[in-house]
Amino acid sequence: MNCSLVATQSMLIACSVTNRLKEAWTGGAAMVSLGHAVVGQVDADRKETRMLIAIDFDDCLTLDAALWRDFIDAARAGDHECICVTARRYTDENIEIVDTWMRTHGISLPVYFTSLWSKVDYMERIGRKVDVWIDDNPRACALGH
Repeated sequence: MNCSLVATQSMLIACSVTNRLKEAWTGGAAMVSLGHAVVGQVDADRKETRMLIAIDFDDCLTLDAALWRDFIDAARAGDHECICVTARRYTDENIEIVDTWMRTHGISLPVYFTSLWSKVDYMERIGRKVDVWIDDNPRACALGH
């Protein structure tokens, strides 16, 4: 599966989507296709090393549970926080689907349902600054569905 990536003027690393990326999507920045990854930027002035890492549910987490379980364990060992942010609607049915899948695959993450809103905007509105986004659809992550 491929996804489009946006190059910004700051240093790039895999998996980070920030406000600049959101602006780049709406501002016609150059796009690069690098497979199933998301490219964003690093804040070079950042002093702390703890990151908040958001992983998409559908077509990310669900594609390789063992990979993400190992990734989450490694991130937590490095004192980083992992969460799941999904564009799914906040319904009893979706809560049950996500919860059952996570229990079945041995993954325990807090889950945020954005109900098709921009994931970036939703997390900012609730006061959570995500440092790293892992999502198969960076455009929808930044702008919503």
